[in-house]
Amino acid sequence: MTKSGDWSKFRSPAAIERLLFFLTLLAGVATIWIPARLPMVDLPQHAALVAEWRELLEGRFPWSDLVQTDYKIAYLLGYASLLPLTYLMSASAAIKLLLTIAFVAFVGLCILLRRELGADKRLDWLFFFGFFGFAWHWGFFTYLCAAPLVILFLILAHRQANLNSVKNQSLLVFVGFLLLLSHGLQFLFAVVIGGIFILLDGEPVLKKVKSYIPYYILAALLIGFLLITRTADSAVEKKILFGESLFWRPIHALFQVSGDRNREWYRIIPSFVAFAMPLALRLRPGSAQAWAPFAVCLAILLFVPYYILDTYYVYQRFGLFLLPFWALAFKAESPERAPNRWSQVRFVVLAISALAAIALHGQRQWTISRHAAGFETLLASAEPNRRALSLVFHQWEDYAPMPALMHYPSWYAAEKGGFVDFNFAYFQTAIVKYRPGQTPAFSKSYGYIPPMEELTGYLPLYDYIFIRGTSEDVKLVLENSGRCQFRLRAEDGPWRLLEKVHCAE
Repeated sequence: MTKSGDWSKFRSPAAIERLLFFLTLLAGVATIWIPARLPMVDLPQHAALVAEWRELLEGRFPWSDLVQTDYKIAYLLGYASLLPLTYLMSASAAIKLLLTIAFVAFVGLCILLRRELGADKRLDWLFFFGFFGFAWHWGFFTYLCAAPLVILFLILAHRQANLNSVKNQSLLVFVGFLLLLSHGLQFLFAVVIGGIFILLDGEPVLKKVKSYIPYYILAALLIGFLLITRTADSAVEKKILFGESLFWRPIHALFQVSGDRNREWYRIIPSFVAFAMPLALRLRPGSAQAWAPFAVCLAILLFVPYYILDTYYVYQRFGLFLLPFWALAFKAESPERAPNRWSQVRFVVLAISALAAIALHGQRQWTISRHAAGFETLLASAEPNRRALSLVFHQWEDYAPMPALMHYPSWYAAEKGGFVDFNFAYFQTAIVKYRPGQTPAFSKSYGYIPPMEELTGYLPLYDYIFIRGTSEDVKLVLENSGRCQFRLRAEDGPWRLLEKVHCAE
C-alpha cells in the first residue's frame, strides 16, 4: 500500500512548476501545428526553393534552363535537413516538424547552458520568449533552425574556455562548422561570445592564446568559405542602412522579442514582466562570463545596422536571444535558502507571462491563417507544373505585424511543382539561383507590385496569376494585360487565380 507521504513530492511547488513548464512547452508546439500552413512571410519561398532543388536533382524540373543549384551558401544545413523530409510528408508538415524540433531543442539547450553558467533555474520561463518573435513572423526559416546550434556552441565554448582539452576543442570546431553551414550571422554571433568566454576566464595570456586554437581553425574555415563564394558575392549590393535611431532602439527592443508592431504595446506586457522579474526579485548578478551572451545580444540590438550586404532586418532578428540570455545573467540561489512566498509569486507571475505570450502568438497565428484560407481554393484549382506570377496587392493588414501573406502564392511551387515569381532564386543565399542573364525583370521588384505599364511586359511569361486584392485590382490587371488574354479560374474571398487563355503574336 502506498503511503500518502510518497505522493507529497508530486504535489510540491517544484513538481507543479516542472509540470506546468512542460505543458507550456507543449502549448508552444501546438501553435506550430494548429494552422494549416504557418503564416510566416518568407516561409513559402524557402519551401519553394527546396521543392525546386528536389526536382532539379531528379532531373524533372521544367525550368532548369532558368535556374541552377548552388551549394556555396551559408544556409545549406537547413535546406539539407528539409529536403529528405519532403519525400515522407508535405512541405508544410516537414517545415512544422523541423521548427518543432528547433523550438524544443532551443528551450532544452538553454536549460543546459543555464546549468553550465550556474544561472538561476527559476528564470527558465524566459526561454519561451523570443523564438516566436520577429524572426518567426518574417519566416526566417534557416535562422530559426540554426538557433539551437548557437546554444550548443556556447555550451561547448564555455566548457572549452574552462577546460581546454583536445576533445572540447574538436567538438567546438565541429559544431562551429555546422553553424557556418547553417547561418553566417549566427556563426559570427556565437564565435564572438565564445571568444569573450576565453577573454574573461582569468587565465594568463599564454593560456588564452592556446585556448583560442579552435577559433583560429574556425576563422580559417570562414575565410575559405568567403573565398569559395567570392564570385557569387560580387553581385551583392554593398550599401549599409542603420535603421532606427539609437534613441528608439532600447525602447523597441522588447518588440523584437514578440515580433509585434510598436503601437501594439499591450502585446509586449508578458515580455516586459518577464524581463523585470529578475530585477524585482533582486537576484544577484552572475559572473562576467554569464553576462557575455546578453551583452553581445544587446549590443547588436542597439548598434548593428538593419541592412548589410543584401541582408535586411539584421539586428531585429536577434530579439530571439534577448530574454533567454537575460535569464542566464543571474546567479543561482543558494541551496540552503528555503522557498518562501515570494518564490511562489515569482513562479505564478512567470508562468502566466509565458503562457500569455504563447497564447497571444497562437491567437495571431490563427487569425492570419483564417485570412489566408481562401488560397486553398486556388491551390486546389491550379494544375501542377505551371509558371505563375504572384500579385499580392494587400500585403499589410491590421491583424498581422508583418506582410504575412506577401509570398503566400509560393506554396503553389512547394506543393504542386510550379514556378512562381517573385522567387528567392533572385538572392545570393538561395540553394536554387537564376542562371546568369535569366533573372526576370519582375524579380527586381522584390515581390512588390510594379507600375502597371511594366507589368504588361511580364505577363506573356506566365500561365497563372495569383492575386490577393479587390475586384478593382483584378480589373486593373486585366485591363493592362496587353497582348495576353486571361480568364478567372478560381476565387475565394480576396484571392483570385487568373489563367492565361492565349497571347497574340
